Amino acid sequence: MNEIKELEQTKQKLETSEKEIARINKELQENKSANLEEIAEKYNAEIKILVAIDHFESGYVKHILKDYAGAIIDYTIAIKSDPDYAYNNRDVTYQKLGEYNTVIADYTTTIRLDPDLAMAYMNRGIAKEKAGLSYCSDYKRA
Repeated sequence: MNEIKELEQTKQKLETSEKEIARINKELQENKSANLEEIAEKYNAEIKILVAIDHFESGYVKHILKDYAGAIIDYTIAIKSDPDYAYNNRDVTYQKLGEYNTVIADYTTTIRLDPDLAMAYMNRGIAKEKAGLSYCSDYKRA
């Protein structure tokens, strides 16, 4: 269920970025702005989002195909392109590999980015439990 929500959010972010790039291109063609540096910064920011979306989607497919190492690489690139992206999916993938300390660290970052994401607390609690650490507070928060 959470993956469907993330894919829907990704689609919305993609549509927003595509519209912003089209608007920037139109502005450049009409030469309405004398501040080319500002336009270039906006354009580059949107390109980073598109790169993040591309790698997020690629990582998702690789995860489904059980290419966990490939999925982690794609999710990591997505995170570097847009830090708001892909932590939760990378966490789930690390969990499949049993890398619980990494999972705990990543879920902590996920929670910092979205403190209301109950699934992150639950999954961090699971990782803590499997790593032999105290986990009750995460389950209670979830």
